[in-house]
Amino acid sequence: MPRSGGCRRRWPGGAGSSDHAQAVFKAALPPLPEHEVALRLTHRLERQRILEGDTPTGYVGMLHEAALRMQFGGRKVARGQLEHLLATSGDPT
Repeated sequence: MPRSGGCRRRWPGGAGSSDHAQAVFKAALPPLPEHEVALRLTHRLERQRILEGDTPTGYVGMLHEAALRMQFGGRKVARGQLEHLLATSGDPT
């Protein structure tokens, strides 16, 4: 549920690690050309800069359990994704 004054928005992959995003793009069907994978990865990382940097924008998001259990790129990438989410998460209150 959005907090007062907020609104719901979908932001696919907005908080994910770059390795995880690359693994997701490489698993796309039909397969994407390498230049398209690189373009999408660059775009996603640029969007993430909104949450980081000198003046980060606050963001409250929720992930469903299935999203946490997906293992694109194997165990190492999945573990990195979970570690990234843990490191970048915090209690907004």
